[in-house]
Amino acid sequence: MYQNISSSLSDTTALVTTLIIVITAVSMVLIILILSMSIRSRKRETGILLAVGIAKPAVILQYVLETLLIAVVAFPLAYLSSKQVAGALGTLFGKAAENVIVTPEHFILVAIVGGVLLVAAVLVSSISTMRLKPKQILSQME
Repeated sequence: MYQNISSSLSDTTALVTTLIIVITAVSMVLIILILSMSIRSRKRETGILLAVGIAKPAVILQYVLETLLIAVVAFPLAYLSSKQVAGALGTLFGKAAENVIVTPEHFILVAIVGGVLLVAAVLVSSISTMRLKPKQILSQME
């Protein structure tokens, strides 16, 4: 009986781990698409900044800082609402809502991994624009 219960728990753990990986990958793709559209819509701004002599790494750093400033507000709001969401999801898996605990260590882990993923998304999103020279960027504008 113990082995049946332990195999069920390990199967649930594997399922949850797989779901976390899939959700993270899909979220990363969506964030990259949204940031790509945002950076493309700011092509004129990027071209002007590069034309006046601001270095490409400085422009990318500006995009990274803008994204991280939004994350600084979003992550704590997500942490505050995570207790209720985790409790609701816990009841789906048969746990009482009181037994689901979201600790500050979870928040720190999510904030660090989320920050790294956001920086990577900005870098990937800005590749297409940063390959061009300022003259090429501004000549593409209508």
